[in-house]
Amino acid sequence: MKQFLSFVILFSINISFAQAQTPVKPEVVQGILVKITPPLIDFQPDPTWTDDIVRDNEGVIGEDHQNVEHRAKHPNAISLAKGRDVAIQDYFVKNKTRLSSIVQNFQGHGNTGVSPADPSLCVGSNHVIQMINGSSGARMTIYDKNGNVVVAAQYMDAITSIPGLGDPVALYDQFADRYVLSEFSSSGNKLVMMVSQTNNPTGAWYVYQFTAGEFPDYPKYGIWSNAFICTSNESNNRVYAFDRLTMLSGAVTTTMISFTIPFSPAISFQAAAPVNISGATLPPVGTKPMVMRMTDNGWGGGAIDALEMWEMDLNFITPGLSTFTQLPSLLPAAFTTDLCGYVTLNCIRQPGTQRLDPLREVIMNRIWYRNFNTHQSIVLCHSVDATGLDQSGIRWYELRRNGLGPWSIYQQSTYAPDTNSRWMGTIGINAEGSIGLAYNVSSKNVFPSYRFTGRKPTDPLNTMTEAEQVIIAGAANHTNNRWGDYNDMQVDPTNDFTFWTTAMYMPNPAPWSTRVAAFNILYSPLPVSLLSFDGYKVNQTEVNIQWKTTDEKNLDKYVLERASETNGNFEEITSRAAMQNTEANTYQYTDKTINALENYTYRLKMIDKDGKFKYSHVFTIKGKEAAQIELYPNPITQNTLYVRLSEELSDKALQFTFVDYHGKKIKTIRKNKTELERIQSFDISELSTGLYVFICTDNDGNTLLNQVIEKK
Repeated sequence: MKQFLSFVILFSINISFAQAQTPVKPEVVQGILVKITPPLIDFQPDPTWTDDIVRDNEGVIGEDHQNVEHRAKHPNAISLAKGRDVAIQDYFVKNKTRLSSIVQNFQGHGNTGVSPADPSLCVGSNHVIQMINGSSGARMTIYDKNGNVVVAAQYMDAITSIPGLGDPVALYDQFADRYVLSEFSSSGNKLVMMVSQTNNPTGAWYVYQFTAGEFPDYPKYGIWSNAFICTSNESNNRVYAFDRLTMLSGAVTTTMISFTIPFSPAISFQAAAPVNISGATLPPVGTKPMVMRMTDNGWGGGAIDALEMWEMDLNFITPGLSTFTQLPSLLPAAFTTDLCGYVTLNCIRQPGTQRLDPLREVIMNRIWYRNFNTHQSIVLCHSVDATGLDQSGIRWYELRRNGLGPWSIYQQSTYAPDTNSRWMGTIGINAEGSIGLAYNVSSKNVFPSYRFTGRKPTDPLNTMTEAEQVIIAGAANHTNNRWGDYNDMQVDPTNDFTFWTTAMYMPNPAPWSTRVAAFNILYSPLPVSLLSFDGYKVNQTEVNIQWKTTDEKNLDKYVLERASETNGNFEEITSRAAMQNTEANTYQYTDKTINALENYTYRLKMIDKDGKFKYSHVFTIKGKEAAQIELYPNPITQNTLYVRLSEELSDKALQFTFVDYHGKKIKTIRKNKTELERIQSFDISELSTGLYVFICTDNDGNTLLNQVIEKK
């Protein structure tokens, strides 16, 4: 214990290495809207669709792309004395008491005949999307939250009509309530992105294509308030920022801003990773999107043990004014990623002789940011040699800062509770501040499996206190070294509490398969049980909110907080004194100050008499449903476009305009309120095939809808 405490004291001081450097100027590339897909619920893959390049069972993808998925090949430039990790956790839960619980655990994609699977997932209000690698690139399945298949497995390239290659990433944009999917393409140095038109991923999607500087190996994505961010492993490591708002609107063209990260010649695989927003609270005004990278002094070439950080000042109106600036590096407790000498992919033990890729060089997928108002946190993890004996453990961190001040390492440790290797970590942080950590486990006695642990915000710093639980146990060997590039984790946006995760494992009989699971880390520091917390819209300007509790012992009060789509920060709107009894209690409040067209998110702050507090889950009231306009079908195949209006809009005078992609108005239809019907139909037989913009405005000139449509 003394050894661990000494490093905690030493590294609790905010130590930084590099001073902020001169901003890097950008390169600017235009992305294009390639197509609008049919609704995925009706999608039938084209049986004739084939790729120019496919992976074999070793993950090799052709002569033209031998640089893809390259790993460190240089000899160790510095011979460091290896030994026990100084930040290894000294305390582990060894009893049978488990406060965490698995709430979902179902089979994901099965084997596609290639390695690695590289599973990715995203979770929305009602759906879970999982993506993996297949022989024809990225393969996706849409599930409900009970594990039932809603849209059966489809190859992304068959949907986009762009040859695919894989490395899939699935994202959920909580602030727009939309989904984003991506893969790289075998057709040139292309990044392909799909953006759902609505919050229902079974509907139609926008398809965008961008040209990268080189082949964009190992792309990793994040969502920020003003951009989608992507990093890649290129000879000049690049960071790409995509104009989020134009892509959400289905614009014909959109902007990609590119920056280059300095590359160290000491190691060939040093991709950065973007920081991704988690939770319903936006970052403080002025907070810029960030990317991070890990460096190890064992790599040589002047490297040090550090967490490097950069931030982007993005200007999509005048992209040339955008900048990319390195922040001071953070110095963690010393670590070594020297797993089997940096020179081989054969390292992680499993029963039998074949060993597995340790993926030692990068921060693992994903890096998560969360704004708690009192502070901001970032959580991340990567693999290290925990014992000096080529046993992999998970080094994890929580960074913190206040306002726009500097980041510092708040806590860190290496999780390696026994002689098994743990690698391919993925981490998350929920609204309570609990941290979930999931990872693959393997050793000479344990087949590749998937497990998790976690910690509550009141636990001792630098510890994972939850007893490790098995999501799925392995039962066979993997037959080649390419185990995977990443697993994935996300906190459920509907309650801001539950951790969802996906990973590869080894069933019996082999070959590999994947798993999707969800787990909770139960945390109740207050003497109260929250039975329910929800609300509904009474009319266009009022929301009724109700919560039920029991066992209110020593509870002081409840504070109801609200965040609008415009503001993004939670603010108090009312408070209620606790009844302080053990009976079932019901509280109610009517919010009469909402804007009919605004989305609002609510949460409950429960405050104890000693000042301790806990937040409830969140729920969102969608004000925009009051003025909703729905177009269908899109794409249009039968010369008729239908427009469904909400009840509110059907009593107004409206103007409907068709504009081609050169900006020329093709036709305008005006309807007074006596002519309007809830469902309007428009004959578009005179329009040629192609893409158009459909605009709906009211009598005051307000744009109610600006959406791209496609005529087949």
